[in-house]
Amino acid sequence: LSLSALALKLTKLTLLTLVGAPAYALLTNSSSPSETARIKAWSIALDAQLVGGDAHVSRARLTLTLLASATLPATPARLMLQALHIRILLHGTPFPLSPTLAAHLARKKWTAARALQRITDALSAPDTDVSAEPLPAHLLALLAQDADAVLTDAAISAAHALTYNTPPLPADDRAIRSPLDALSATFSSATLHTALESSLLPSFSSPSPTLTTALSTALTTAPPGSTPRLRALTSLSLFPSTPASRASNLAAALAEAAARDPVPELDPAIVAPKTLLLRTSTGDVPADVNLALACASALQRLGEPITKLRALVDIEGLAKPESVLGFAGCYAVLRALRGRGGESVVASKALETLAGSLRVGIGGPGGEEVEKGVREGVVGVCVGVVRACVVVGGGEEVDAGYGSMSD
Repeated sequence: LSLSALALKLTKLTLLTLVGAPAYALLTNSSSPSETARIKAWSIALDAQLVGGDAHVSRARLTLTLLASATLPATPARLMLQALHIRILLHGTPFPLSPTLAAHLARKKWTAARALQRITDALSAPDTDVSAEPLPAHLLALLAQDADAVLTDAAISAAHALTYNTPPLPADDRAIRSPLDALSATFSSATLHTALESSLLPSFSSPSPTLTTALSTALTTAPPGSTPRLRALTSLSLFPSTPASRASNLAAALAEAAARDPVPELDPAIVAPKTLLLRTSTGDVPADVNLALACASALQRLGEPITKLRALVDIEGLAKPESVLGFAGCYAVLRALRGRGGESVVASKALETLAGSLRVGIGGPGGEEVEKGVREGVVGVCVGVVRACVVVGGGEEVDAGYGSMSD
């Protein structure tokens, strides 16, 4: 049955390619309403299959839907989806040239999508049917990226796992509603991770144009309302393009977080951003985002004499970081405190506590997502900070309970 269906789809695709869409519609006696219904039905089926909605998914069924997608009118979104579809179909096949062939075919589809999008942009809405299905802003930003940068092996492995419903599956995110949304979120997260890891290098200095560009790319390619977008906004509040823009970036990140996790109705007098920072945990806001927002808030308040003391007290109470976003936030605060040279006993205590917490966090399981050399560099800085604080404080140099890298 599968072979018969594949043969039929291949015949239809060949006929469509040879005679064109208008003649194909006449030959197959397809009316406009029925053709519209067919296009809509296949579009829904394609999206559903690539997000794990096909309980009997197989290479044969993926091939069938790929051939069916080729009979639909070309749009940038469909060509992008075909590029992803090809990579998923050929992922893990035993043939030696499969990865090369898959990358080549996907690259051609991606290039065709970009070319079609340029035509769409050049024509007004009445002049083209393509404009009836415009790409949302985050997919336009994704399409602007190189195909090889988007369709990486890691991204395809994640998309393959999603299609086949096999671990590791991505975390549930209500803002991700299609395979292209999932691909966009994966690219945004990977771009953000690379950028944040670079902020942990000893040579890093803020503001960094390279880091700002990477964070902006992560933001523009993240689906609206998604967790990757929230993380990108939070990162921009940690590393603003200019010191003056930190407050506006922080306000935007807090508003995004508050929209995901509204303030309880019990206390309407408290504004959402303040409440979000004061609460120890939130329902829909990840713990590393809460920590990074607290770090960004501390950095903002350290620059104001009237709020500096309170910021130092809050820094002592920061949670242990367990992801690259948390590491980057804590390290940014650590750098700011070191630059002040331990202005007071409170500042020295906050610096020592933060260094110890960062040392334990990045040396633990969460630190494994950071490159080993970068991780060891941060640990070395933290150990040096603790030793310096102990000497300044006049106490004995003791192990403050930090686990070793092997713990």
